[in-house]
Amino acid sequence: MKDNEKRSARLRKALSFLQLLVLGIIVIGIPLYILLIHPEWIEGVNSLEKAEILLNSYQNQSYWIYLGVQVLQIIISVIPGQFMNMAAGWLFGFPIALLLSIAGAIIGTFLTYHMAKLLGKKAIKTVMNPQRYNQFLRRLNSKRAYIMVFILYLVPGLPKDILGYIAGISDVKFIPFLVISIMGRLPALAVSVMIGSMLQKEIYTGVVVISLLMVGIFILGFVNRKKVLHSVDHGYEKYIQKEGEGKKDEN
Repeated sequence: MKDNEKRSARLRKALSFLQLLVLGIIVIGIPLYILLIHPEWIEGVNSLEKAEILLNSYQNQSYWIYLGVQVLQIIISVIPGQFMNMAAGWLFGFPIALLLSIAGAIIGTFLTYHMAKLLGKKAIKTVMNPQRYNQFLRRLNSKRAYIMVFILYLVPGLPKDILGYIAGISDVKFIPFLVISIMGRLPALAVSVMIGSMLQKEIYTGVVVISLLMVGIFILGFVNRKKVLHSVDHGYEKYIQKEGEGKKDEN
């Protein structure tokens, strides 16, 4: 009996180590490998011209390459995605580029959420910043989780890089999380793709207006990120208070 318990304990330790190793490779190892060994991979997509050249070089496979980059950009946050979105709008046109962007976001969200679910809380906590981990987990385990998810994805400048992983180990259900996160991502994706499409059609006035608007929104979102989150917290507390008062009246 004791031998079986010892064997089970060793297996649990080995599994925990394997889970941590896999997550560490994905979240830390691969980004470091890209940054230190192959920085040209990031340089190849850090401008519209370079992203366009990259996609064009694959010709008939360019749709799949773009879709793959979209997925990787969610899983591995060091890969920039905005110029790829614009290049896709330039090459594929607005409707197709937007559909591919949404498909990539869905696949990437599915993978990060279920990867975290599979690997478990211990592994996620070990490789994440403790303060941000606790902050996100607390918010995602509250009743206002879906409001938080939508705002974090919608407002530029708010922290969201690890949200998919934290969601996987929280109480948030996958389908609602997927739908709300995609709705939050959609405006920024649509604007990036639209800019690329407008540039291809030489609608420069529209590009300037949209770009200035997005820069302004990003700056406002970043500067006021704490106020935005505080407002959500305050609104949620009011909602809970009213809900409690309503229950008292019913009784």
